[in-house]
Amino acid sequence: LNNLGDTLRQAHEYARAREVLETGLQFAEERGLVLRVQNFRLCLGVLLLDSGQFAASRPALEQALAGTRHHGQFQMELLCLLRLAKQDRLEGDAPACLRRCREVLIRARPRGFDDLVRQALYEHASLHREHGDGDYGLRLLALLEADPKLTMTSRRHARMDREADEADERGDVVAGGILPHGGVD
Repeated sequence: LNNLGDTLRQAHEYARAREVLETGLQFAEERGLVLRVQNFRLCLGVLLLDSGQFAASRPALEQALAGTRHHGQFQMELLCLLRLAKQDRLEGDAPACLRRCREVLIRARPRGFDDLVRQALYEHASLHREHGDGDYGLRLLALLEADPKLTMTSRRHARMDREADEADERGDVVAGGILPHGGVD
């Protein structure tokens, strides 16, 4: 159910995705599947965040973070921190976003979780692009775009963000719109 809910989220079928994820969460809770519960909570929080329901997404993500910490789900804990960093960025809380990105970088790098490091750098670059040093953000996004270890989707996101910023600087309109700033899938 979690994979189905996430697929529906990526297809922007938010209502159906929420129904599937909430069903899965209830199923996991009823059966005492504590590790699965945290996974469903995280995915539900991401869904709410992606659909712009910030008031509901933060508690879901914070609950997932607390549960992953309690049950020792290290990678999922860092994913929760990244999604909360994204929410902080979208809500304009730069210090909180930077603090969470820094925590992910410090904890993921020694364990070799390169994808999590890249995701934290993506959030960091997006924050700078939107709220700070745009040139630094553009350079970091260009660097991430060129990284052969990134998934094709991640490279496309980084390229589209960089191109949108360059177009903004020139005063151009980007055909087809701009990708929502959602971090790395």
